[in-house]
Amino acid sequence: MPRNLLQLLVPCVVCAMACGESSGRISDEAPTDSLSGDVSSTSGRVLLSLSHTRELRGLWVSTVSNLDFPSRPGLSATQVRAEVDAIVSTAADAGFNALFVQVRPESDALYRSTKEPWSRVLSGRQGQDPGYDPLQLFIDTAHAQGLELHAWMNPYRALVNRRTTAHEKHISRVLSQDAVPYGSGVTMNPASTAVRAWVVNEVKDVVSRYDVDGIHFDDYFYPYPVTTTTGLPDGGSVTSTERFDDARSYAAYTADGGTSSLKAWRRSNVNALVRDVSQAVAATKPHVRFGISPFGIYRPGMPAGIVGLDAYDTLACDAVEWLEQGWVDYVAPQLYWPSTQAAQAFGPLVRWWSQTAFNAGTGRYVFPGLGLYRSFGAEEYGRQVALARAERPSVQGALWFTYGDLADASTDVAALLKKAHANPAASPPVASRRHVAFRAPAVRYSGERLWVFHETPGQVKAYALYRHGVAGWTLQQLFWGGAQRSLSLPAGRYAVSALDRASVESLAVVQPVP
Repeated sequence: MPRNLLQLLVPCVVCAMACGESSGRISDEAPTDSLSGDVSSTSGRVLLSLSHTRELRGLWVSTVSNLDFPSRPGLSATQVRAEVDAIVSTAADAGFNALFVQVRPESDALYRSTKEPWSRVLSGRQGQDPGYDPLQLFIDTAHAQGLELHAWMNPYRALVNRRTTAHEKHISRVLSQDAVPYGSGVTMNPASTAVRAWVVNEVKDVVSRYDVDGIHFDDYFYPYPVTTTTGLPDGGSVTSTERFDDARSYAAYTADGGTSSLKAWRRSNVNALVRDVSQAVAATKPHVRFGISPFGIYRPGMPAGIVGLDAYDTLACDAVEWLEQGWVDYVAPQLYWPSTQAAQAFGPLVRWWSQTAFNAGTGRYVFPGLGLYRSFGAEEYGRQVALARAERPSVQGALWFTYGDLADASTDVAALLKKAHANPAASPPVASRRHVAFRAPAVRYSGERLWVFHETPGQVKAYALYRHGVAGWTLQQLFWGGAQRSLSLPAGRYAVSALDRASVESLAVVQPVP
């Protein structure tokens, strides 16, 4: 949505954060790297359990209403490629390691869907083939520069503006009985099993045909309340909230013996989608991360003193259930408030989310959403980065909203981000895969070069190069992709590990360089 509207509404969508040290620290998942007890030798190789402080540093790229990309409808393939290059390069220069690109903004596609029409943000008319594939462009460009690419998909939003002419293949026309006008737009009814099956199919289509690193949902489940103020003859006014019209669906549920309240029934509808998407992603490609960015307040008073919209009751958003069931690999609550604002203070909120994820007992992560669009300034953003990093191990990264605000950021904020992201870091392991071992790479020194390769290069996300010094083992660099590497290095003691597509790190192979 346009920035002016976004600032009038509750914070919505997401962005990425930083973390710190790569000074040979061991990750929360890895054993110590002391030379007593975790050194092994296989076929003459010396292997160590090494790692570094992990952090997902994500940046949202919004496409709805051409917010971030493309800059306007009707661009040529050459112009679009230039914009993709600029987005990826800007993110890489600021130290981000993941992009979250909105590829299904209003139930239309910025990829070659087998079922849904091309998005109108590309050409100005829904269903018109632009002659290029934006998602594939982003994947290729991001991976070439060492960034993950997560496909951000809106599950229920059909049309931002109900006056838009939808394509004949659009879900609002194919399942017209489940299209609910609300406010100025159209939302697909979450109670419909046909809608749920459609969304699950679309997620599976993307995961199966594209080399994405993740699937991401934002906070649009049951819609945010729309209120109307009507003037009275005496000069006063009355404000009313528009009702989301799912009465017929709820009546059918109760007629069939259902006993849940309306609000609980709505939550069960959303939960069913989250569960089914989670299972579909895991069954298709288990290394692909699935996560959601809910509204930043789960319920007023949680934690104490926090007030605001009740996402649990109003949006039917039960993020705690998702964490406890392990249906998501992470949540990225949209914490777009300053640390100094008592009613929605960033510090207590990020601590509550961290503790909630930890108490869930499923090892899922929290990547808090930080709002670059709020223009808080470097001091406040630095405080938020520190507060988030203090909540490890549940918090291992952050998402920043949004790319356009990064591109327009002041020099002090840009400098803060580069400093916060100064040390290289890989994203933490996908929660459900963290205990699946990965084979170490092959490493040898020959012809005054260090050679690295892997027996299954297609399963390698990156190689990690460590060097031993006075501070111990320190991560020097991450090399994206499993292709054979040839490195010219100064003399020293090095070790190289491989990270699989789920960011699980192998043992590191020690190799001296004379």
